[in-house]
Amino acid sequence: MKVISSVVVHGAQIGRRIGFPTANMNIEEGVSIDNGVYASTTEVDNKEYISITNIGLRPTVCGKQRLIETHLLDFSGDLYGKTIKVSLCLKIRDERKFNSLDELKTQLEMDTQTVRMFFSKNSLK
Repeated sequence: MKVISSVVVHGAQIGRRIGFPTANMNIEEGVSIDNGVYASTTEVDNKEYISITNIGLRPTVCGKQRLIETHLLDFSGDLYGKTIKVSLCLKIRDERKFNSLDELKTQLEMDTQTVRMFFSKNSLK
């Protein structure tokens, strides 16, 4: 399991607009992680949340910089400036380009179901 600890930085807030707000983190130089979408857990203020993490260039929105974006399930709050710890548990798919934000949203809804199913079969601790 790969663990990433980083400060949450501001992004373009595209995920927020489609109902999937993300905590964005820059990728440290020398960190070797495959691009893709992962079932993950995220620790914030000593509490653990199930999450979905995307690592890559965000081709649907023509991203140029490789980033880590994590959507915490069942969380609301402000994470900007906080250090969070993301544990990548299972790669669920490759990153890919969608034709629209609506298509991306539909895929993220399916990814959420996949992640919840994974964690219902594999306890967090």
